[in-house]
Amino acid sequence: MNRIILTVLALSISLFSGAKVVNKIEMPSEVTDILISDDTKYAVFSTKPDIGLFKAPKSELAVVSMESGDTLWTKKYHYLNDILIPSNQGLLVLREKEVVCYDYNSGHEKYKIKIFTTYLDSKNDKIVGYYKGKQNQIACFRLSDGSNLWTSKTDKIKSKIWEEALTLDSTSLIFFGDGIERVNLNTGELTRHDLKRSVVNKTENAGMMALGIAGAVLGSPYVLSSTLSYPARINSLGSDVVSDNDDCYYVSGKDGILCLDSTMNVRWSNSLRDYSCSKAHIFLNGDTLEFLNEGQGISGDRLKKYGKPFRASLNKHTGELIELKEFPDNHDEKLFGKNIEYAEQSIYIFNPFIKRFSIKEHKPGEYEVYAADGRLLTVNDDFEVIGQTPYEYYMHKIEEFENGKTMISKFLGSDKYLIIDSHGSVVDTIRSDNSFCIIRGNIVFTIENGYLMLNEID
Repeated sequence: MNRIILTVLALSISLFSGAKVVNKIEMPSEVTDILISDDTKYAVFSTKPDIGLFKAPKSELAVVSMESGDTLWTKKYHYLNDILIPSNQGLLVLREKEVVCYDYNSGHEKYKIKIFTTYLDSKNDKIVGYYKGKQNQIACFRLSDGSNLWTSKTDKIKSKIWEEALTLDSTSLIFFGDGIERVNLNTGELTRHDLKRSVVNKTENAGMMALGIAGAVLGSPYVLSSTLSYPARINSLGSDVVSDNDDCYYVSGKDGILCLDSTMNVRWSNSLRDYSCSKAHIFLNGDTLEFLNEGQGISGDRLKKYGKPFRASLNKHTGELIELKEFPDNHDEKLFGKNIEYAEQSIYIFNPFIKRFSIKEHKPGEYEVYAADGRLLTVNDDFEVIGQTPYEYYMHKIEEFENGKTMISKFLGSDKYLIIDSHGSVVDTIRSDNSFCIIRGNIVFTIENGYLMLNEID
C-alpha cells in the first residue's frame, strides 16, 4: 500500500516542470551558510572555517549582488562570536556588547553601537538593545544610520535574551524575558508580568550558551534568542502565546496558565492544582481552552523530564478548571522512543484516492506524536494509539503565501518541495539538492548543482 501511495504522489508531481526560476547565482566553494537580505538584493555566503592549532576560529563571508551575481566584497569574521544579520540597511555583525553595520556595496563600516542587541526590524528601520553594563536601560536606534531614537529606563533586567516575539503591530512587541513583557517600540515603555519558564537542573553542570537568531529563515523582525539553552537549567517550561480577537493573550509558565490583556494586566490565572507545568501547548476550541502539558523541558539540546504529563480543559473567559487528567507516568519506549515527541508543526495528510492533501485538525482529547520509526501516531488520554499515519503520507507546512498557496516538505526519496493550492492539490514543485530553503515574499531560495536558485511562486 505504501508503494502505491508513493507512486500516486510521484505521478502527481511529475506533471509539473517546476516553479519559475527567475535568477540563479553561482556560489563560492565550501559554503557553510547562506543569508538573504529581506529585500532580496544581496546574498551573504559564509565559507568553511579555518580551524587549526593556535588559530583564531575565523571564517570568510562574501557579499554578492543578486542583480549582477558579482562578489562585492569579502571579510574574515569570528564564526563562534559573531552573528550575521542581513538587514535591508546593511550587513549587521552582532556581538555580545556591540553591533556593527557594514555597507553592502563598499564593505565599509557605517556605524558601531555599544549595545547587546535583542530585537531588530528592517521594515520599520529599528534595532533595540541594552546598553553595555546598564541592564536598567534599553535603547532603540535607526538601523539605516545608527542614530538614537529613544532611551528608556526600566527595572533592572536580569535576562539579556528576548524570546519568541509576538508582534502586535508596528509599535508593540510581546516577548519572554524576565517574565512576559510588552514594549512600545516608539517610546520604550515596558510593562511586565512575572512568568517563570525555567528551573535549575541539578543533574547537569553549567555550560556555555550558543546564541542564534530566531526567525532567520523567514525574515524580519528578528529576535535574539538562544539556539542552545543552558544545560544548568531546564528551560521552555511553558507554552507559546495564543491570542483571540478579544484582546486576550493566553500563556503558561511553570506555575500555571495566565490570561493577559495587551498591557500585560492579568484577566485570570489558574495554578492547575499546583501541578508543575512544563513544555506545553494551548489550543482554543470555542469557549474552551485545551492545555497539553508534556511533562518535560529542554536542557542544553536535549529533552529532560520535568513534572507530570497531563491535559486540562478550562473556561477561556474565566479560567475555571473544567477537567484535568494525568497521562500515564511511563510509556512504551520501543514504540515512542526515550522521550515523547509531540507534533507541533502544521501537518498535511495525502489522500491517494482524491490526490489531495488536507491539514490534520486538532481534536480535543487526541494528540499527535511521532513514533520511533517515523510514523505519526494519534493517541488518547490514556496514551493508547487510536490512529496512525505512515511517514509516506504526511508532510509538514513550510510556508503559506499571500496568494493562498502553501509550500510543504518533500516526500520520501524526493528532491522536490511541493506547492499546493487552497484545495490541497499539488500545483507546482521546487527542486533542491538538500534541505536548505529561505523564503522572502514569494521567492523561494534553494540550492541546485552549486547555484543559489531563485524560484518564484506566482
